[in-house]
Amino acid sequence: MAAAALAVAEAVVAVGGPIRPSWYGTLYPVVGTAYVGSGLLAWYRRPANRMGPLLVGAGVVMYLAGFELTGVVLLGAIGLVFSLAPIAVILHLLLAFPTGRLTGRPARALAATGYLLVVGTDLVQHLLEPATPLGVADAPTVVAVLGQVQAFGTITLILATSALLVHRFRRATRAQRRTLAPLYAFGILTILYIVFAANVLPPLFGIGLSAVASSQVVAIGLIPFAFALGVLRGGFARTAALEDLGLWLARGDREADPGAVVDALDRVIDDLRRLVHGVMPAMLVENGLAAAVEDLADRLPVRTDVDVRTGDSVLPPVVQSAAYFLVAEALTNAVKHSGASRLTVRVHRDDAAMHIEVCDDGRGGARIDGHGGLRGARDRVEALGGGFEVADLPGGGTRLLSRLPCAS
Repeated sequence: MAAAALAVAEAVVAVGGPIRPSWYGTLYPVVGTAYVGSGLLAWYRRPANRMGPLLVGAGVVMYLAGFELTGVVLLGAIGLVFSLAPIAVILHLLLAFPTGRLTGRPARALAATGYLLVVGTDLVQHLLEPATPLGVADAPTVVAVLGQVQAFGTITLILATSALLVHRFRRATRAQRRTLAPLYAFGILTILYIVFAANVLPPLFGIGLSAVASSQVVAIGLIPFAFALGVLRGGFARTAALEDLGLWLARGDREADPGAVVDALDRVIDDLRRLVHGVMPAMLVENGLAAAVEDLADRLPVRTDVDVRTGDSVLPPVVQSAAYFLVAEALTNAVKHSGASRLTVRVHRDDAAMHIEVCDDGRGGARIDGHGGLRGARDRVEALGGGFEVADLPGGGTRLLSRLPCAS
């Protein structure tokens, strides 16, 4: 409701402002609403996936970029700073897909550089131009240099992002590639269109700048639908049966078909075990513990909150592997037996050890007797000189605590 009210207010002010044609002032509010709506849908359907919140945040950025067209001095100043922010936003979305998380230092560095280039340099430029509402000084030479840095930096950023996306594409499965190929291509082409269209189309085809600008905003507005579709129905999404399972577990749906629920639950367990013993160890080696655990949590049919802080130093491989398998087995056990609607994973490291906590809000009663998965996880931890305990929580649910020595 708040987003809709902001969109309507911005559109009304912009239509009554100095921008002509007046309907151009409605484009950014409409585009921002498309991002927010797509994000809310993805957030609702896949609450553990962060693409939904990220799309909502992107919608807010679109609203801010549209302030430039309102004709109000203060709002116009904000809009000037965020006028190129859609470039950084689209790059961020591409780098964060499909989980909504920036996994790995290259992705985080590229996303941060994008915002610095298009928002940071714009802010400094406007501060150093007295003709703008933000102008506090006059430094034309610095402004010119920053403009060149922004132009060449943006091109370099696009190339570097494209290289990283190609690397991810090559590592993806065939099903995932069917989603990634059009999504990556559309995202990069949209960024290139934003950057170069105003300089290329008018001289080649005689198209007016207002028409080019309108088409750029429309292209930006198509982005959220592509990402939302990729999250909900792409090669990274659950099957319909698994989505039904997630909704049943989260909402306690008594009308769900028990046979379908049991069948979907069996698929979840099989999928998790295949990940643990197949694909994920390679990802663990390449991207680290945090990325591997986040990706594992994103595949669950239950909302899972993840907080992994392992510091900057490299973890010993045996500790990293043991921690991952422990978390994977704990999550698998919770999904299979606890009836939980929410899981929490915390992994923190201090100077001497890694501390792992996995909690659920299910029925409790987890045990490590016999030869089950938790027994194997405990044996693995104790073989490294670590500690392991499982206990019921007072208000219901289970908490698994483990300590793995990892002093460097």
